[in-house]
Amino acid sequence: MQFYFYGQQAHYSKPVLAEKSHPDNEKYIPSGIYRKDNSWLFVIGDEKIVYIFSTKYLKKLECRYEQRIKTTSKGFLIPITEAEKYCIRKIVI
Repeated sequence: MQFYFYGQQAHYSKPVLAEKSHPDNEKYIPSGIYRKDNSWLFVIGDEKIVYIFSTKYLKKLECRYEQRIKTTSKGFLIPITEAEKYCIRKIVI
């Protein structure tokens, strides 16, 4: 899990939807909010700030935001202002 940084200020958070162990693998494995377990919270952050989201709500928000696909992961970007609006709790460390 990571924040995208532009300069010194974080502008986007990135919930991960699927991952694969190697770029040569054809299939992605559901992870993050789509992991097949009983998780109902998704926690993302860095050493200064942490956001806690409902996995159910993030799934509904997914279609609103920019999708990102990297060599071993897929996800979407949520602007920090929106993350603060939709998170269950924000923790400043």
